[in-house]
Amino acid sequence: MFEKIKTTLAKLFAPLGRWIRSVLRLPHKGHIKLFVFSLLLSVALWCFVSYDNHAKAIRTISVPVQYTGLDRGLDKRSNIGAVRVKLIGKEKSLLKVAPEDIDVTVDLRDKGVGTYTLDIEATTSTAGVRVARVYPLRTKVSIFQVSKKILPIKVTLTNKAEGQSISDIILTPSQIAVTGKRDALKAIKSLGVSLDTKQLDSNGDVTLPITIPDLPEQFQEGRDYTLSQENVAAHVVFGNEIITKELPLAYALVGKPKSGVEIIRVISFPSRVKVRARASFFDKIKQINVGKIDVAGISETTVLEVPFVVSEEFKRLHPGVEFNALSKVRLDIVCRELATRKFYDSVPIKFVGQMAGDAIISNRTASITVETTESLLNGLHGEVPFEIIVDMTNIVQKKVTLPISFKARKAGVKLINITPNVVTIEQK
Repeated sequence: MFEKIKTTLAKLFAPLGRWIRSVLRLPHKGHIKLFVFSLLLSVALWCFVSYDNHAKAIRTISVPVQYTGLDRGLDKRSNIGAVRVKLIGKEKSLLKVAPEDIDVTVDLRDKGVGTYTLDIEATTSTAGVRVARVYPLRTKVSIFQVSKKILPIKVTLTNKAEGQSISDIILTPSQIAVTGKRDALKAIKSLGVSLDTKQLDSNGDVTLPITIPDLPEQFQEGRDYTLSQENVAAHVVFGNEIITKELPLAYALVGKPKSGVEIIRVISFPSRVKVRARASFFDKIKQINVGKIDVAGISETTVLEVPFVVSEEFKRLHPGVEFNALSKVRLDIVCRELATRKFYDSVPIKFVGQMAGDAIISNRTASITVETTESLLNGLHGEVPFEIIVDMTNIVQKKVTLPISFKARKAGVKLINITPNVVTIEQK
């Protein structure tokens, strides 16, 4: 076999050897053989390098796992967050692959509450690359019902700056959502942050981690619940700091409305006013007084406009306080008439329809108590604002007991009591 290859190569390279010998004028055969060997070796090396550039290679990469298809109202827990993915492909293609180019998923579709051992699937769309292996191949997943509640965050002051009074501590946000297993949420009673004023920056701000006070030991690993965020921003307002806050407008009603009329509410527009002052001011002042509003004799819903004026006494007691307000405040004074009751005795009953033959009727009048307004009663001029009815239509029994119906003739008339409320009718 070797001799055949040698003979074939000799025939192929004989013309090349003659040409090289003529050019280089090499008289010895040994030199020619050495040159031919070198040339062949160079060609072989070139072929090897060219082939190796397209050879298959292996790469292992860490990729996060995505849990998909979980039904609403459920959550999951698994101890595997990432897997090792073994890839095979062209070396140049493998070097370009990033974790986001590989999809590693666990399918949770149609899975209810319980614990499952599920396959981990890995795919990639990168040309020339395929997934050879995933480690681990399977994961244990616990699925549980999710509960949710919103809790405020309480601040505990662990260290206070000397010589400075703290007017307020503003948390952003002031409350967060906690989701997780019902047992864990029942155990979480409150959320808190610990504030050390030495940690504040020059603006009085600091970011604080949220803690859960008195959390039972079995929940302290935090796998059974999730906070919507782990930290909150805190701003400390010192007493001498100039801040702007909104305060509600207040008013004092003087006088009495018309008899039979009551004021049920007063709505102001605007309802609040922006105030710029030292923080200590807001510790003492919780609302701004618009002044006294005279409602004497008012008989119906009324709209008033009152000037927004800061009294001289207020300016003297609180110098430097600035208001950003309208020149006038509109007040909607909403009124309603007081309900009153009226008693009617011996009101005739209206009988509708007829029975066959004569009949004995237990009573033909009733006593009625109604509720309405005084103004409606004053406008009746003796008229009864209702009627009471007994319907005898299609009655064929010899003896029957029928209800007495009430029908208002005027809007706003309400039945309180009717005595008696039935009538007995007996045919002779």
